Amino acid sequence: MARFVLFAVLAALLLGCGGGGQSGAGPAVPPPADRPATDSGEIQRVVVRRANLRVRVESAERALLAARSLATEMGGYVESGGVFNQETDTPSAQAVLRIPEARFDEAIDRLKALGTREFERIESEDVTLKATDLDARLTVLRAEERQYLELLSKARTVDEVLSVRQRLGEVRQQVESLDAQRKVLRNQASFSTIDVEFVQRIGFGMGGRSGWIAEAWFGAWNALFAVLRWLVQLAVVVVVFSVIWVPIVLLVRWSRSRPGRRPPPPPPDSAPDPGDSAEQ
Repeated sequence: MARFVLFAVLAALLLGCGGGGQSGAGPAVPPPADRPATDSGEIQRVVVRRANLRVRVESAERALLAARSLATEMGGYVESGGVFNQETDTPSAQAVLRIPEARFDEAIDRLKALGTREFERIESEDVTLKATDLDARLTVLRAEERQYLELLSKARTVDEVLSVRQRLGEVRQQVESLDAQRKVLRNQASFSTIDVEFVQRIGFGMGGRSGWIAEAWFGAWNALFAVLRWLVQLAVVVVVFSVIWVPIVLLVRWSRSRPGRRPPPPPPDSAPDPGDSAEQ
């Protein structure tokens, strides 16, 4: 028992020092290669950029294929995408592209060149503080992990081994969690996200040409159908709620038609004045 207490005191001293055995004149420990710091010690900014685009094109399917080829050409990849409403007059396509940060602006320009831009929004989020905090916490936990490994090599009893292994497992679990968060953050910063939607122009005429007249025509029909759909929904609501308003209407009409509730008859018309007849 005394040996176990002595071992626990030694572990507390090692963890409390935190690597303080090095003197001030010793060589500084270099930061990890993936930390957001330059050689001069200045922290580099870590920025996550996102863009939303809507482009009107001649063919939504061909535009989607061009966007996929663009992402591969620039060293990125397609996270998701597909073509929708292919059986209607207004098919569309959508894709989420991950593009290297250095070619983010170029990719947006080339996507807009596929047709006519209708909507564009670009957002930037500075996550430098979060990335630096993750790196610092990982550095501390990995130093603690090395200390526990050293203690594990010096353990002599089963209780000592089990105690150190339990704490070592907890530290490694935290390291894996923080390392996964850092990798996701680095990926978001290294590969910007572009969410692009391609809306196909509406064909018009024998040649299948597109134009604003066709778009206005189909837009008017869609508005008419929307109004009709709203009227049908209103009628359904009125019918469903008839179990509430019909008894109320019948009760009001019955209360007004009772004999005691009828209004008194109007007074009879007064007889004409004889003097008025003489003057006429």
